[in-house]
Amino acid sequence: MAIVEAIRQLQPRVFTLENVPRYQNSQSFSIILSALEQERYEVLGRLHRGQHG
Repeated sequence: MAIVEAIRQLQPRVFTLENVPRYQNSQSFSIILSALEQERYEVLGRLHRGQHG
């Protein structure tokens, strides 16, 4: 995945990924999380509810 490759190359200590609720349980998101954990990143999830409009 492009995001994982960019993180591999840049090797940031910390980064943030934005996600949308319907994408959270997708196979793509699971693959990204797994790849980041293989790169030895600690993956933390937070839910922020914003107002729209």
